[in-house]
Formats: sequence, C-alpha cells, structure tokens
Amino acid sequence: MAPYEKLKLRMLNAGHSVLGLVGSVAGLETIHESVDAKQLKRLLSIFMEQEVMPTLNPVEGIDVYEYRDTLLSRFSNPFIKDTLARICLESSAKVPVFLLPTVRDNLAVNRDTDISALVIACWAYYSDRHASQDGKSLEINDVLADKLHNAASNNQMDSLSFLMLEEVFGKLVNEARFTASYQDFLERLYHQEPVLLISEKVASNKLKLAGGC
Repeated sequence: MAPYEKLKLRMLNAGHSVLGLVGSVAGLETIHESVDAKQLKRLLSIFMEQEVMPTLNPVEGIDVYEYRDTLLSRFSNPFIKDTLARICLESSAKVPVFLLPTVRDNLAVNRDTDISALVIACWAYYSDRHASQDGKSLEINDVLADKLHNAASNNQMDSLSFLMLEEVFGKLVNEARFTASYQDFLERLYHQEPVLLISEKVASNKLKLAGGC
C-alpha cells in the first residue's frame, strides 16, 4: 500500500469511524456535532497521534501532525452536515480496512489499542441495541446486519460473542490484551456509563501514560 493511501485510510477514514460509532452511541447525529463534543475531539486527536501515527510510513511533503489538525478542522465544519448514519453505513466493510490493520500493527509490537477497543465496543453495543445510550433509535445499514445483530445480541451472556464474527474480525478475539480492554468498555456501556465520560477517561489515561498532561 502506498504511504499516502495508508495515511488517508488510517487517519481520515478511521477517524470518521471513531466519530461515527462512538458519536452514535452518545446520541449525536453529525460529524461536526461529534467534534464539537470536546471529549470526542480529544479522543480522536489522541487516537490519531498514539495509535495511528506510529504505524504510518513517512509521506513526502506531509507533516502528520498538521494533517491531523487539518482533519479535525474539516470534521468540525457545520456546513458539511455529514451524518453519522452515513458514516456507519456498511461498517463491516469499513472497519476491517480502516481500523483493524492499525490494531494488528500495534498489537504486533505490544503498543496500546484502548481507543480502538472502545470504538469496537461501541459498534457491538450499537449492533445489539439499535439505539444510543439515551434511547435514540439507530439502524444497522449493512450487508451483514443480521449477522452483526445476532452476534451482538449475546454480548451480555458472552462478552466476546461480537468479536467471534471471524469474517469481520479474523482472529482478533484471540488477542488477550485487546479483548481485556474491549470487555471492560462493553461492560461499562451496558451499565450505562456515558460513552463521552468513558472517552474522557480513556483519553486522559492515554496522555498520562505518554507523559502528557
């Protein structure tokens, strides 16, 4: 894969999925509303810096930090009116291309994947409940909609059931470090801990571990 294509897929496209899946569970409706939520903007910024950037190849003429800031600015534009419902369309085709390669690259060298785990936990909750945490109806528009729902409907009996959908996740369920974070986030979502609060805590913890403030 060409370095620029990799940059776009893992920063822009995966960034959309972060906002789409987490924002939907939070009851938000558009990309710019998600970025307006300071917890989600911070979560996405840290995701790009700490989980994505270490996996990228250099791209001539592009500063990845400037690229991140440009994306955050673009996502915050209220005139684009990009809906989270559109972003979440066919997530079973998007997540394996946009997000999971970053997860696998990080796991291979023992780097943290907590924000990715939260995003997938939100997708599992969304796929089960068809609703945000505040009860707003959410549709699953996906060629695998029935399989996603059937797998996610067992979340509370078997917290790994969603990850067992091998055609989407491959062998990710066997990655103990990832599944521990994923299961923790899933339990917190079902116990109705607000996803924006979870996002804030995760972002703060990532910064502390990285030596930030």
